[in-house]
Amino acid sequence: RMMMATARGMWVCLAAAVCAATAATAAETPSIIFILSDDLGYGDYSLSTEVNESSFRIPTPNIARLAQNGVQFSRGYSMQVCAPSRCTLMTGRHLGHCTIRGNDGAYTPLLSTDVSIGAVMKRAGYRTGIAGKWGLGNFNTSGYPLEQGFDYYIGQETQVGCHDWYPLTVSNGTDNKCVVNSAAELDPIVCLSADGKCTWANTLCQDQSIDFISAAVAAKEKYFLYVATTTPHAGNLAAPGQHPSWYAADYPVPFVYSQEFLNETGSAWVNEETQFAAAVWAQDKIVGAILDHLTAIGTAEETIVFFSGDNGPDGHGLQLMDDPGVFRGKKRSLHEGGIRQTIVAHWPGTIVGSHVSDRIFTFYDVLPTSADLAGLPRAQWGPTDGISIKDTLLDPATAPQSDDRYIYLEFCKYGTVDGLLPQTYQDGWVQAIRWDDNATTYRTEWKAIRSNSDAEQFLLYNLTDDQSESHPLVGPNVTASSNPAVLRARRITESQMGEAHVEDPFWKSSKNYTDRCCNSCFTPGGCGNGCKKFGPPPPPAPPAPPINPDALSGTWLGTNGKAYRLSVDVATQRVTITNPSDPTSCWTTGSGTLAASNATIQISASGAHCTRVATGTLTATLLHKVVDVDYSYTAPAIRIDWTGAPWPSWTKQIGAFAPVYA
Repeated sequence: RMMMATARGMWVCLAAAVCAATAATAAETPSIIFILSDDLGYGDYSLSTEVNESSFRIPTPNIARLAQNGVQFSRGYSMQVCAPSRCTLMTGRHLGHCTIRGNDGAYTPLLSTDVSIGAVMKRAGYRTGIAGKWGLGNFNTSGYPLEQGFDYYIGQETQVGCHDWYPLTVSNGTDNKCVVNSAAELDPIVCLSADGKCTWANTLCQDQSIDFISAAVAAKEKYFLYVATTTPHAGNLAAPGQHPSWYAADYPVPFVYSQEFLNETGSAWVNEETQFAAAVWAQDKIVGAILDHLTAIGTAEETIVFFSGDNGPDGHGLQLMDDPGVFRGKKRSLHEGGIRQTIVAHWPGTIVGSHVSDRIFTFYDVLPTSADLAGLPRAQWGPTDGISIKDTLLDPATAPQSDDRYIYLEFCKYGTVDGLLPQTYQDGWVQAIRWDDNATTYRTEWKAIRSNSDAEQFLLYNLTDDQSESHPLVGPNVTASSNPAVLRARRITESQMGEAHVEDPFWKSSKNYTDRCCNSCFTPGGCGNGCKKFGPPPPPAPPAPPINPDALSGTWLGTNGKAYRLSVDVATQRVTITNPSDPTSCWTTGSGTLAASNATIQISASGAHCTRVATGTLTATLLHKVVDVDYSYTAPAIRIDWTGAPWPSWTKQIGAFAPVYA
């Protein structure tokens, strides 16, 4: 089941079934594309305005193209982290009603009773497809895209697996082991070179999106396409090996993008920053490729393209690009910096010129808006907490700039989430409400945050005057207000919080700070700590395999940070070692034997000033790392502990990092 490139550049999994076409309606309605970028901060693309202009602005000309013949929603709202954002986007429900309220679609996948945008758009006669990151249910669960009304899916469906930017396999429809890379192609030096042949998951996402569009247009079908990249979210090139000099562990972008910012000067431009900027620039190029394709096939005016990030910024230093802009917090925060977006909608031929709308547009508005654009009667949209903003798309100049409704979020997170401005609310289970009060003399943008169901942990901000949430009008350390507008806003907001939250046994809330809520488990079996256990427990880890002498030759890293070279002649069990990275050491080379059991090495090493005789004990072990705060990864390794000589332990990675929970 290998992914093969055709003459057109299209990837096809030979064992995958070809999705069946659905009948399109005759109505003149647009095809719809929603492009979602992963961890793209408010200030990371050039459309956003509330950003320090002295900061470095990553060029995003193609995202800026979207604003031409388009509408920028300056008060766009995602949710605070990947999976909840995607749940609201796909189901049209806010986080008091969503099936997935923490960053974990493996723990609680979408249910068969959930009505996704895929199912709704199929009712309208649209062909439906997804390319890229899913995160709302693994293969063979009710949450998998093909079980949620989508005709076509290719990508990485597990939340944890999406961190692998260069996967060996992806899911392609009914085949969840569709090979896209070979182990040989994933050697880091080879893969990230100008001649690298490895497949980046985001290039695959781009190419498959273009092929899906072509197929739908050729069949004369309207379509809904969800393009979910994994950039600029921190990612892995999991294979072991040496890396190029510009490499950044969290942003192994392909060579065609990686060189773009290497000439930037200044102490802030470390590898992490040059490659993060390259990852954002790559996202912009993906947007451009899709727009160029729509123009090339003559369907640009028949297609509306939405674009947004999925939550606040994260994963690198935020100062250089001023990623959160004026807003407090970052990814996982319920402050504005964790949830604020500039969402843009591009529809040439219908939207003439560039417009900026002050109307709130949130992710759970996308389903009702898409259904409305498709001409589907309201009764067929399914349950939704969102509204259609079709009127703004058709007439941005005269559509309302404010609606009589609130935006609701909730999240469980222990520990603070500080951006450029620190978190001000108590950690634990937190609710947030955002609403426009049009009854005041001027429109007041109220924002309230309450922690752990505690009236004493209630914060109220007037965002009209205080976008950075720096001056609470109500709070634990704030003198009680007698202002009638403030008292009224608190009363209304607390009522809204009670109305919006529906308790879910799998995403437990908190009655107080010591009553633990449920954040995420990252395993279908549940994990305790506030999260309900259900389903079979995960299987035990297999025993460590015996040490293979063929794996011993290569570079080893000492606990002192120095590199050592070891080689083994397997036929004779002869071992040689060298000390290339520490020329001041008293020993430089050594030789000895590997025991028949492959469990010990006897070595005699010498140099100009000493001779060392040592015994090394070999042990199979695991290397550990944490990615993106929540996710644990391990890689197989071998460790040598030396006795008889004052040498540090040596470790050699012998396999790729893989998630602890899939």
